[in-house]
Amino acid sequence: SDPLIPPRHAEEDDTHQNPSTAPDFNNPYHDFDASIHEEIEDFSQPLNNTVPKPGPNSFPAHSADSTPPNGNTSTSSEGNISNILSIHELQDLKRRNERRSMFNRFKMWTGLENRLLPVLYLSHCLSSISDRMWAFALPLIFASIYPKSLVPVSLYLFIEKGVCALLGTSVGHIIDDKKRLPVLLIGLGTQNLSVALSALALFFLYLIESSDNVNRNLYFPFSSAWCFLFWFLSTIFGTAAAVMSMITDIAVMRDWTVVIADHHNLKLTDMNSVLRRIDLLTNIFAPMVYGLILWLFKVEVSILVITIWNIVSFFPEFFLLLYIYRKTPPLKHKASVKKHHSLLHTLFTGWGIYLRQPVTLPSLTYVMIYCTVLSSGVLVLTYLQSIGTHELAITLFKTFASLFGVIATFIAPYFIKIWGVVKGGVVGFWIQVISLISGVLFYIVGFLIFKQMWCVYIFLVLIIFSRLGLWIFDLSESEIMQEGIAEGDRGRVNAVEKSLTKLAELFIFLLSIGVAAPQYFVVLVSASLLITILAAILYTLWSISPHGRKFTVLLKEISTAQDEKRARAQQQQQMSSGEEAETASVSSVELDTDHSEPVVAIDQSNTHGINPQDVNLHNDELSEQDSFGTPQTGHDEA
Repeated sequence: SDPLIPPRHAEEDDTHQNPSTAPDFNNPYHDFDASIHEEIEDFSQPLNNTVPKPGPNSFPAHSADSTPPNGNTSTSSEGNISNILSIHELQDLKRRNERRSMFNRFKMWTGLENRLLPVLYLSHCLSSISDRMWAFALPLIFASIYPKSLVPVSLYLFIEKGVCALLGTSVGHIIDDKKRLPVLLIGLGTQNLSVALSALALFFLYLIESSDNVNRNLYFPFSSAWCFLFWFLSTIFGTAAAVMSMITDIAVMRDWTVVIADHHNLKLTDMNSVLRRIDLLTNIFAPMVYGLILWLFKVEVSILVITIWNIVSFFPEFFLLLYIYRKTPPLKHKASVKKHHSLLHTLFTGWGIYLRQPVTLPSLTYVMIYCTVLSSGVLVLTYLQSIGTHELAITLFKTFASLFGVIATFIAPYFIKIWGVVKGGVVGFWIQVISLISGVLFYIVGFLIFKQMWCVYIFLVLIIFSRLGLWIFDLSESEIMQEGIAEGDRGRVNAVEKSLTKLAELFIFLLSIGVAAPQYFVVLVSASLLITILAAILYTLWSISPHGRKFTVLLKEISTAQDEKRARAQQQQQMSSGEEAETASVSSVELDTDHSEPVVAIDQSNTHGINPQDVNLHNDELSEQDSFGTPQTGHDEA
């Protein structure tokens, strides 16, 4: 219908309908026909590949009714059908490759590049659910048993944190001196069993105390000796569970992950981000699940649920860790000391090893941020409740503080990729400091001086935003402690760091007792801010010091070596897959009935426009090309 294009003649239509007939270059539709042929040739070569691609140098122009260069005046319908089927097959292969590419991008985004990682993440998720649910349920259970006294739960937590701080170095010696699998499995089994026994003791304590309607002393609220015995048993088993939790946490997060990442060519930063993301998500959903159980059923039912969960969840965790251990042979080999010393000796030697590490100062700055009330912890939530903050605002503050931590686990790898591990931690630390300074100014000037309640909400929003920088620094510090400590000292050094964090929590806990009145909460806020600023300054000074610069260079070398190792593994995988594709693409030699000469069907990816009739003339050139059509070079150059 286009007046600029002359009508087609019958012989031209016949030529267009017969794909085997050579095209006429005088045909105004020749360019369109040639493009169609080129698209078909791009997908696949015909099985009976004797017709060259149309082109100005392929063969001389001829009329529509002339004989093609190969002498074939008719095309087999079977050949056409086979060509059509091959195109459909390759189109289906292309769609499968696109889906596979989307799935690979999803695996990279979620950190599931290796089949072993889902097993590790599932095991860590089950363990985190148990820890977070128990940590959330414990104060609620004590509040339901002793609603008018905080002494039982306070003593419980004080004993737990004190024992963990005291036994931290001994825990580190156990991790360093013993084989990995027995240490982790014994620690995991003892932890789950201790939580179950502690919950059972609270169950019987609840049954006895709920049946006694007596006036209890505020500082000694136990109604009988049996009640005190069950409280004591619950405290002993809970403390044992906390110590065993230190073993499992250090073993998995600071030792196993390093070995797994190195053996399976995985990025340690991505693994740390996903593991921390699991911690934060379970910190949101595990309390929600327990709260739902507590709302639907009675307190004693919720205690039994925790008991049963810790017993049942041990078995899948055990088999998942056993699978990881068997799939990672380096976990079986470990440079251990195997020396037995007294508790006092291990205490001093552990601290000595910790202080001699080049990463001691970053570790101490990490410990210092635990001396704070500028978080979503119990102290700030209690204060918000005392000044009349709306319950919905408190709930949203707690929820969004955890969600921003999850968001930080997605952002942190990009920060580390741009600035490096050490400088990425500096950037994250100062994001936290600037946010907290702004929030504290709103709190002191706006609320305490001018009595504006909306300033409290801005104060909470800025605390939430500071969690981004906090978790970026947390992930940077984790990788520093993983890469900067020798394998034989990882347990002791990280255990001392855990002990120091427990002492920091005890310090802020005792400080809050000294200034318990709400009007003195500003003292806790100011002290927390000053400690955080001091920690940021110390970490920044370490990053620009000779130790920090040397460690930055070391981390870059480690990262470069891991990237090269990962690239070599990917190259070997691509070469093996390319060899398989090349073997599948070359068909058997067929004889042409008209010329009685062998004609080989070569895939387009191998020939790259080479005339199939001249295959024998280019055997040397084709032998020098790999499955992707590029000249082969040495392995080092590749």
